[in-house]
Amino acid sequence: MGTRKSERGTGGLCRIAVPRSAFRVPRSIPLLLAATLAIAGCGRAREPQLFELLPPERTGVTFANRLPDDTAFNILA
Repeated sequence: MGTRKSERGTGGLCRIAVPRSAFRVPRSIPLLLAATLAIAGCGRAREPQLFELLPPERTGVTFANRLPDDTAFNILA
């Protein structure tokens, strides 16, 4: 067990001197751990696909809404 030395300071507060551990954790380790946990939490399992892209031969729909990309043909103009 470590020894503790108590000292009386001003105002009646008691300070206790605790010996430091020989093992010190660098400040970057907790930050790296937090970042790793945050990234791991983002990788969830994918939800099942609700819709399936079917070819026109199977659906019977042959219409394609193809609009030209033109600055003169603009909905806001």
